[in-house]
Order: sequence, then C-alpha cells, then structure tokens
Amino acid sequence: MLTELYLLNHSFRYVKGITVKEIGDKIISLSADYAFIKENGEPVYRHDSIYNEEIYPDLPLYEFLYNSEKGARFSRDIRRYLQKIIDHSSSTTLNTDQIVELLNAHDENNIYGLICLHKIDFIDEIFLIYNKNDWLSFHRYFLGIYPLSEAHFYNESDKYFPNLFFHNIVKFSLKNLEGGLSIFSKTIISSLTALNDIFPKHFKANPVNLLEILKSFSSDSSIKTTLEGNINRKENLSFVFDYKDSKSKRICKEKICCESHMKLERSDNYPGDSTYYYNRIYFHPGKSHLHQGKILVCHIGKHL
Repeated sequence: MLTELYLLNHSFRYVKGITVKEIGDKIISLSADYAFIKENGEPVYRHDSIYNEEIYPDLPLYEFLYNSEKGARFSRDIRRYLQKIIDHSSSTTLNTDQIVELLNAHDENNIYGLICLHKIDFIDEIFLIYNKNDWLSFHRYFLGIYPLSEAHFYNESDKYFPNLFFHNIVKFSLKNLEGGLSIFSKTIISSLTALNDIFPKHFKANPVNLLEILKSFSSDSSIKTTLEGNINRKENLSFVFDYKDSKSKRICKEKICCESHMKLERSDNYPGDSTYYYNRIYFHPGKSHLHQGKILVCHIGKHL
C-alpha cells in the first residue's frame, strides 16, 4: 500500500485571533513530526499556491520564508523550520481540487492525507495530520479498512503502535481468528489503540496489582480485559521471547506467561452480525529488559 501526503495552502491560511507565539509553537511541533514522517519513507508533496497564502495578516508565506525583514515578527529558527518542511517537499502538478478529490479516492493500494498547520473545515479530520499522533491514527484507520493479509496487518501494526511489541507468532495466530481478519480488523485496531495509548498510564499508576490494573483499564477503554482464571492453563499461554543480556551481550531466551487478554466478542459488523466470537488478544504488561519495556502482544486470534 502506497501513501501520498500533501501540503495545501488551505491549512497554512491565517486563523483569526491566533498569536505569533501560537503559530511558532505549531511550526516547531510540525517540524519534528515532519522529520519523523519523512524518516518513515513517505513522500510529501506541496502545491505551490502555498507560497502565496497569508500565514499572518499581510504576510504571504514566501515573504515569511525568504524576507527576513518582513518576516521579522517570527524568529529566524521558526522561519527555517517551516522552510525546511515546505522546500523539502516535492512540487506536485495536481491542482488543489484534484488533491482534495484524491482523499476520498483511497483503495487498498493507495491512501492520501494532508500535513497541516491548521484545521481545514471542509475536510474530514481523518485525513488531516498535524503531528506524529495524527499520523499514527491516520495509518491505523486505513489499516483497519484495508488489512490486506495477516502478514501485512502484522508488519504494519508493528509500525503504528510504538508502545507494543508483537511476537512473531501473531502473524500466524491472526489466521485462526474466528470469522477471519476481514471482519475483525477494525475491532483489533481499536483494541490495540487502547492498549498502546491507554494501558500504560494504568500500569504506571498501579504496577503491582495486575488484576486491578486490568479492571481500571477495562472501565476506561470499554474493552473487556481480564486474567486467565485457570492456573493449569498458564503453560498454554506462555511464549518465548529473545533478548540481549546487558552484561554478557549474549542472546537469551525468556518464557513469559501472557495471561492478560482482551476479549474480541463482536465483529466489525455488529449488530448486523449477532454472532458471539471467542477471539482474544493475549498480552503481557512488559519487562524492562525485553524490547525496551514495551507491552508484549503474544497472540491475536481465537481463544487459546
């Protein structure tokens, strides 16, 4: 799946009431996240009408970028940050209407989005990327719509959930989902998003009592999450993880019991699909010496 991102004049148009400092803060934030996006290999294109857009009253963008006297309201660093974003993007021959039309023309092979400084009122928020978190949400959304295959879903998930580490067995457990990945991809994305974004704050607040952590997480995320109730099944829920020993530098193995699990009981098509499913996401809160302390996702598939 190919991704194309665009910079349009609409998003750099002055917003009434916004201050110089607020614009500067937005540019600083966007600059760091733009670098992150480029590091992930995604092309960014600009429509050259952006240079004539007034980023501040009576200050078109080309003067903001290249005329130090007229752009003096803003610091040199702020102007350089934005110059790097715009000038390092490739010029497109598409006009603005064609770019906007592209957004809804997505399919399993191509998706499109806009990198923005400000909100564009007439465009759905899902296409607007203001920062790294929006970029992650953008890709999660489309991965839910176009999972393509278990292998693709597994590989892409590893990119878009930075707090999670996926055991390689997940690639195969996805094939055992009751009902199949095609009717569970959105539900899985929603669950993984909660695990990535919400679970860490509950674990940090109470790292001792796992059962209480899961209860508070369940309440906060509205996703049923619990522990395995049968102590005799712990071996079935154990997975081997590799790690490098900090002292010997040798590759070691550790077996981890991943008894925490999120219940995937309804498909993406619920309530039209009233079937009750026994699918699960098994995970472990993580250990500091395993994969940078990330949450360990061990199985996404039918109940073990």
